[in-house]
Amino acid sequence: MHRKKEALGRVLISFASTFFLAYGAYSQCPVIESRNNGNGQSTDCYSVWDDPNRAPGYTIKTGDFKFSTTGTSLRTLKVLRNGLIIQQGSQMLNGNTNVWFGGFNGDANKQRLCFYGTASNSPIPPAANYTFYFENASTGAALSPCSYIVTTSNGVAGVSNFLPGTISADQTICSSSSPSTIVGTTTSNCTGTVTYQWQASTLTSTDGYLNAPGASTSQNYSPGTLTQTTYFQRLATCSVDGVTANSNVVAITVNSAGTISPSAGYSWNAQTLSPTFTVTGATSGVGTWTSSNPGVATIGSSSGVVTAVAGGTSIITYSLFAGGITCTTTRSITITDNNGVLPVTWKSVSAEKLSDRVLVRWSTAAELNTRDFEVQFSTNAADWQPIGTVPAAGKSESPRDYSLLHQSPQKGGVNNFYRILQRDLDGAFSYSKIVSIIMDAPGPDVMVFPNPASNLLTVYIAESQKLRLINSSGATVWQATLSAGRHQIAVSHYQKGVYFLMTNSGPQKVVIQ
Repeated sequence: MHRKKEALGRVLISFASTFFLAYGAYSQCPVIESRNNGNGQSTDCYSVWDDPNRAPGYTIKTGDFKFSTTGTSLRTLKVLRNGLIIQQGSQMLNGNTNVWFGGFNGDANKQRLCFYGTASNSPIPPAANYTFYFENASTGAALSPCSYIVTTSNGVAGVSNFLPGTISADQTICSSSSPSTIVGTTTSNCTGTVTYQWQASTLTSTDGYLNAPGASTSQNYSPGTLTQTTYFQRLATCSVDGVTANSNVVAITVNSAGTISPSAGYSWNAQTLSPTFTVTGATSGVGTWTSSNPGVATIGSSSGVVTAVAGGTSIITYSLFAGGITCTTTRSITITDNNGVLPVTWKSVSAEKLSDRVLVRWSTAAELNTRDFEVQFSTNAADWQPIGTVPAAGKSESPRDYSLLHQSPQKGGVNNFYRILQRDLDGAFSYSKIVSIIMDAPGPDVMVFPNPASNLLTVYIAESQKLRLINSSGATVWQATLSAGRHQIAVSHYQKGVYFLMTNSGPQKVVIQ
């Protein structure tokens, strides 16, 4: 079969970084060129279609790059576009279908890297900041990354002097607190208008980025309350050449002191065996225990063993020191006097959805001199507020059932915590265990909203899984592996129409308008 050759105008694009090999230092990265795909092999670049020895153009194979001083062969480990990983080895990620990479064959040293378009009439790669991670193909030694800011000014690929600026700095905070404002420097070498877009990822520093919520188009950004480690970067777009380039990545590490067990309000008689308190879900670090009222209860600073001194209440605090900061979690405990009588024996506590409200149910196995029950609500299991009171039986040797309807639980993927404060006729009291519910949690299914969507599509998944968004033609336009929880997907740049979000539970129809 005759293979057509393409007339290719070569545009050399220089690099902006120096990298060091494990065996020596070099002052250049491979020079990149823009090439159209075509249907045949050009005289300068290996066509991604024509060379079966280069697994279809995605991976830069051994020998595709050699430095004239050593003849060192390079292989790609991964490729990032604006900070988001689009190629890992030979696997293309995040819907990357509009730029391909291949080996340059125009000189004996093979020092150039070809950027292919997707068709013979589309040789221009998308304007962006591309970062290549190479390794020595012979030794496997990783090299420092090579970065290229590519433009598409006037329909011709070229190099841009536009610098996106930097952001600072890494921080460590406690869960459910807010980091300091992330400060960004101004951009440079743009004669037009610069616009910003902050992005955040809870997955890794190179993957899973979505547009950050709130006022995220300014030079600086205040993330607000965080409950998990989050990575931030700032995209800057120069209106003159249309290039978008990413800043460095800042990590906000979120530490947690975890959750104390037994549950909040743990109550026992001073004559019984002392309990041992533990924490789950805490960040690794140095933890210590303290009691707010040693006259009622003491606790071993490292063991978590509580010893009752007298009847009353105390706050048990677990303090975690990690990453240069101290985070705390607390539990209230009640010790009855030494006569061995408890005002109430708890049987069960539960919370369940009832339309857009929450029905809190609890049962007691036995009661003695009980006055009432106060249902308390919290979104962080630390700060509580009463939402209603239910009279108690007073005295009962048989099970009793109670309930209260919470009219205004929090939505949007927020945990709603509930506990019951039982008050005795003589002033003694105790707490039930804590239960929680997320109003937006779909159990094993997937929740997608709003639908139709025009800007951001929010997805709630109950388990970690890989998601794909495909258009009506079946082409994947976005994909990512996300952890369980709530995530946002930017959809404003997609064409209007019907899409399908492919999940472990089956396809979810999505309309973008």
